[in-house]
Amino acid sequence: MGMRLQGIFVHPPVGISDHYDPVINTGLEFFGRGPVWLGLFRVYGGGGAWVGIRPNPNDMGKVYQFSGGGHIGAEFLVAPRMSFTFELGGQGPGHGLRSDDAGASVMGGFMIYLGDVLRR
Repeated sequence: MGMRLQGIFVHPPVGISDHYDPVINTGLEFFGRGPVWLGLFRVYGGGGAWVGIRPNPNDMGKVYQFSGGGHIGAEFLVAPRMSFTFELGGQGPGHGLRSDDAGASVMGGFMIYLGDVLRR
């Protein structure tokens, strides 16, 4: 089990308005990881609440927007302290006027574990 805090800064599409109106989309997600299979990989997933904040709002729409989101992924172990990850997810809109920040996400990367990995 775990928890992660995530943030995304979304710029508005070009030509949509004369007013620059981005959104900071932040999420607090809870997740769980499965067991390591064959000493090679494991799956994980979770979800939670997202809050969109417009740092430069105009007089229309809401400054804060609440939505939800989640993810599911696979972690491939390559060393005792390192793994590669591939993840599919998505979240609802965080902007009070538009929904161009909502939708699917695909992420990949690596994880490095710190501390004593052999301790139980």
